[in-house]
Amino acid sequence: MEGILNKYDTAKNKLNGEFNIWLQSCYEEISNLINSLYKINLIKYQDFVQSEELTKQGNKCLDNKNNIEAIKFYDTAVNLNPHRYLPWNNKGNALSCLGKYEEAIDAFDEAIKINNKFSIALENKIMVLEYHLKQYETALFVCDNAISQGCNTFNILRAKSFSLYKLKEYQEAINLSDTAISIYSSSPDIYLCFIQKAACMIWMGDSELALENLKEAITLNPEDSQEAIRVSPSFDSLRNDERFIGLMESSLGLDYSNLKKLLAENNWKQADTETTKLMCLAVTNHDKRLNIFPNGNTSYTELNNELILKIPARDLNTIDKLWLNYSQGKFGFSVQKEIYQSFGGTKEFNGAIRDKFGESIGWRIPDKEGNYFWRKSDDCDYCSLKPSGHLPSCLWAGTNDNWFENRRERLITLFYHLETCAIVNLSKQ
Repeated sequence: MEGILNKYDTAKNKLNGEFNIWLQSCYEEISNLINSLYKINLIKYQDFVQSEELTKQGNKCLDNKNNIEAIKFYDTAVNLNPHRYLPWNNKGNALSCLGKYEEAIDAFDEAIKINNKFSIALENKIMVLEYHLKQYETALFVCDNAISQGCNTFNILRAKSFSLYKLKEYQEAINLSDTAISIYSSSPDIYLCFIQKAACMIWMGDSELALENLKEAITLNPEDSQEAIRVSPSFDSLRNDERFIGLMESSLGLDYSNLKKLLAENNWKQADTETTKLMCLAVTNHDKRLNIFPNGNTSYTELNNELILKIPARDLNTIDKLWLNYSQGKFGFSVQKEIYQSFGGTKEFNGAIRDKFGESIGWRIPDKEGNYFWRKSDDCDYCSLKPSGHLPSCLWAGTNDNWFENRRERLITLFYHLETCAIVNLSKQ
């Protein structure tokens, strides 16, 4: 096999070499023909090739945030081939990273001058005008000019809507966002248009419609939408609204109102079952075919190790925070994780640590003869609730309640999923 691969590489290199020789020969013949007919000198083939190579080297520097070196490569590239618009655009990106925004715009303009249909350079220029220089009227002019020439990309339409919003032309901004949504309905970034509409509606005094659009954005892209909404001051007036809080609690649009109600009433047993149901909902969002919901009189489910890792960080954090808040820091997954790790617990199984953990939280208790046994998960002490970390139980971990078979592994998986999601016992902070 190694010999065959070596022969293949040799043949490929030979063909590439022959192709390049043929390409150079064709280029030189065409160049001579154009010169003889029109007295126009084309760029030398070697300069053409070297310009491309220098642009690639500049791109590597740009990727590595070595912007000054990237600019040197791009300058040499355009000197060799002044008709290439890509190094001008990328030079603009490097200058923007260095905070040289006016120079960046000049570089983008050079790229646009060479190719006025190169939408990326237009989009980059508009972004610098809007987000760095705050020149919204100029950005609006550039957007209008691009659209009039048929360059109405999703990003340009969205940028125009943003400039209109900043210029307090809220209804026009909403109309343009609707246009972008209708044209580019399959764009992965379409959720941003709904957030833009919601921001306009806040300023127009329509909180109801704003919330509807935020809900639509979160439905389309939960994680990115919630992060964009979280950092935007446009929604500060909604942050104490229960409906807004509900939208921000789940990456999947789950409703936590019933869990809050049960916890507030100290109805721990029903809250335990509700927690299990919510964890099931969190993973069935990934696969609607899963049959893991509690059936009949039992509250057990089948959340195995693979499914546990699919619970989004935001939802896991919400469940944990609610248990922490309503129990004054006594219950929650992060409390259990902290207790488990306090005994030296890791991802690796240790029977002695497992038993100490179980005894500490009241899951492993002695019978009348002093022999220890593991409670069933639906047989927790929902009345006295003395030990910290006693709840939530392991109802979610499977119908087989044998700790030795799956509870241990699944609970440890949950603990280290909490670790990955950076979820800690907030009551201790």
